[in-house]
Amino acid sequence: MTVVGVVISMHVAAMYGASPLFGWLADRIGRMPVLALGGALVVAASGISGMAGSHDAPQMAVGMIMLGCGWSARRGLGLRAADRIRATSAPTGHSGLRDLLMNAGGALGGLTAGIVVQSWSYPALG
Repeated sequence: MTVVGVVISMHVAAMYGASPLFGWLADRIGRMPVLALGGALVVAASGISGMAGSHDAPQMAVGMIMLGCGWSARRGLGLRAADRIRATSAPTGHSGLRDLLMNAGGALGGLTAGIVVQSWSYPALG
């Protein structure tokens, strides 16, 4: 459990700690290349984490850090763009509903992932 806690801590640190880097990079090379980089990181992280053995903490850590960085690149830039579009095209008062649905989707995904891992295995989830 200690290793799990360390790996998850590194993942969360990558999610938020990499934000300034991706913001700077977006200013330097543009938003679309950073979004593409984030997508590539997420796909690569899925492969690396999904192929990790049940006791392969180093490989899982690398995959989870890459996933956190990919999330940071895509979420930071993607949600800001989506918020701007929503603010100018959606009726006022719907931002709370959008946030509720997005977070409910995340909770449902986490619950489903837990059921898959418990019923089958982590590689099956990957």
